[in-house]
Amino acid sequence: MSKKNKKYLDAVETLIGTDTVFKGNIISNKTVKIDGKMIGNIEQSEGVIIGETADIKGNVNAKYVVVGGKIEGDVTASEGMELLDKSIVKGNIQTTILSISEGAFFEGKSTMIKQEELKKEAEEEEEEEQQQQQELIDED
Repeated sequence: MSKKNKKYLDAVETLIGTDTVFKGNIISNKTVKIDGKMIGNIEQSEGVIIGETADIKGNVNAKYVVVGGKIEGDVTASEGMELLDKSIVKGNIQTTILSISEGAFFEGKSTMIKQEELKKEAEEEEEEEQQQQQELIDED
């Protein structure tokens, strides 16, 4: 893990423990760590750590993702993704940087995203968010 991406993983704000089953979606501006079972999507997060005991059925969208456990779903990691040696990923991956350790299992399609595409997507998302906020203000 590079120092640049370490910042996403240092401050875990949300933790789903090993004996926890979580059903639903997560939106966070910080890092999420999953050690238990999750059925649902991580729709937005700075960083996502999927621990060795984790079992996720759902999609993940974050800036940086580290997988040590199991995930069945698509992953979009705008700034990078690591598959550790015991990880299992069954789904498609979209990222700028992909690191797969020996012993990791990956079944799916990987697509490398260009930084220019990310900037354009971010601008479009920001514009859409501003429009939604304006609509809320206009309703009041």
